[in-house]
Amino acid sequence: MFKYLLEGSKIRKIASRLPIELLEVYEEKDFYSRAEVVAIYAQEIGLDDDVQIAFAMFCSPSEYVSLAELQKFKFGYAELREKVGHHCFSGRLGFNFKNLHDYARARQLGNSISGDFGLGGCDGDGGG
Repeated sequence: MFKYLLEGSKIRKIASRLPIELLEVYEEKDFYSRAEVVAIYAQEIGLDDDVQIAFAMFCSPSEYVSLAELQKFKFGYAELREKVGHHCFSGRLGFNFKNLHDYARARQLGNSISGDFGLGGCDGDGGG
């Protein structure tokens, strides 16, 4: 149970901080490069093993697979996307950068997301 709560906290932290900075520094894109994600992740969070979560959120599937092979990630792209969907979008998997940015803006403004941003709400506990 504790592991699940810690995982959700890490995912929500990444989803709350990185989209706004990625947009500000690199403009809106469908996917960001490894270097772009690492630069913003290091600035906002500090480099650690959880950067693989950020890669799954913001890099293309093919770039994630290449990185995973080189760096021996514990989790696959789909598995991490599922975790992000569960903790931030009530289990919905079809999120994109705009959804992540909307999530981050709402969190930044201190709102509890109950709107749907096209995906369903996120009440912060991974539920719905």
